[in-house]
Amino acid sequence: MENTMSAKELKQIRMVVMVVLVLTILTQLIDNAFTLITPILGEKFNISTDVASWVASIGGIGIAIGFFAFSSFTDFISEKKLLIIGVLLFCLPSITGLLFQSSYTMVVISRFIQAVGGISTSALYLVLVARYIDGKEQVIWMGLCTASFTISTVIGTLTGGFLSTFFGWQVIFYIPFLGLLALPIIIKYMPEQPKKRSNIDYLGFLILTAFVVSINFLVANPSLILLVSTIVFVILFLFYISKVKNPLISMDFFKNKSYMMMLASTFFYYLSQVALVFITPFLLEAMFGYSLNKTALIFIVPYTISGVIAIFSGSIINRIGMKTALTTGALLIMAGFVYGGFQAYISTTHVLIALTLITGGYALSFGPLLTKAISFLPETEIGTGIGFFNFTVRTANALGISIVAFLLNSNLDKLNLISLSNKAMIPFTYIFIILALTTLVGIVMYYLVSEKKSNNLEEN
Repeated sequence: MENTMSAKELKQIRMVVMVVLVLTILTQLIDNAFTLITPILGEKFNISTDVASWVASIGGIGIAIGFFAFSSFTDFISEKKLLIIGVLLFCLPSITGLLFQSSYTMVVISRFIQAVGGISTSALYLVLVARYIDGKEQVIWMGLCTASFTISTVIGTLTGGFLSTFFGWQVIFYIPFLGLLALPIIIKYMPEQPKKRSNIDYLGFLILTAFVVSINFLVANPSLILLVSTIVFVILFLFYISKVKNPLISMDFFKNKSYMMMLASTFFYYLSQVALVFITPFLLEAMFGYSLNKTALIFIVPYTISGVIAIFSGSIINRIGMKTALTTGALLIMAGFVYGGFQAYISTTHVLIALTLITGGYALSFGPLLTKAISFLPETEIGTGIGFFNFTVRTANALGISIVAFLLNSNLDKLNLISLSNKAMIPFTYIFIILALTTLVGIVMYYLVSEKKSNNLEEN
């Protein structure tokens, strides 16, 4: 962390961080809105649901690439320049999206570029907080970041539905222009900070990008070709960085056992986060005959409550400590899954309780996990470290969906290990227990890393 800033510069950084937080909510709001209007795009362009989902899926690839690019490049390029580039990439594609709104291809291309630029705000927000803000104040800003995700999910869903219904889906393309209002503040108040690393390894980044794209496709649509290509890119990247003089990421980065173990902990911890959103509509349809529109309303209460928890999570963490806060979060998540697994079939009230416990648990978890992970990294690798942390979270989220989809199509109800009055609930119970266990593995690995660090400190 850079501690050479004056009091004036630190004040300016806080102002910029707040602006970037607002931009983060705006960019995520747009992502959620476009995901929601997939059925409308299918009808408008007379295309299949699979093709209509390209706006969301291709945008998701743009998000994966963009986060890696902007977070990693902060180790080489000033955050000020990257913020300006990111805001422009987020706002300007709306022009092509509106001008060529009759072409679905142009809409998809515009959304891809917009997603790359939009995710820059999330990436750079985390880097700014991790690099320039110290100690107890840092976890407060981390908590606000978590809150931005839940708030934008609720607002994005409502905004996308309202605007597309009453004004047309194209109106969503106008919203990003609000981001241009942030540029004067960023240009005036964001200090230029010199970087210790100056030569960007573009070839290394290209290979890493190919790996990111490949693994995103592999998780979404598993196949032998994608598996082989992903492995090839991993081997190629490791071979490349072991041979070049100034690689994008050094081999020492991957030899950092504590950081890598924290990524493993985070991976297991986040397997269940989006899987919960995926399985809930199937559960509500099977138990209560809920439609997708009705299911969407179920998430408003738990996500709103988790947003409030996330806003105050920094203060909570400062009061009880990161390890206690993360343990509390893990216990809430596991309790929510176990409770939901055995009670959700009774009424939607029990579903709401389970969802609130789980989302509330995650609201307490992001800051402690990220803070612990980057604590094992030198300052020059913070940007790259945050990029890999986010990549781990997103990969775990996507793989969690695939695992749950596989389990839903399996014959879990024939195991005869659990007995419930409602037989249709039994497969969901098994899945909920499995998701609780992945969280348990994650928190146990976290404690192992913490214990190892404590022992190292005692030895020194």
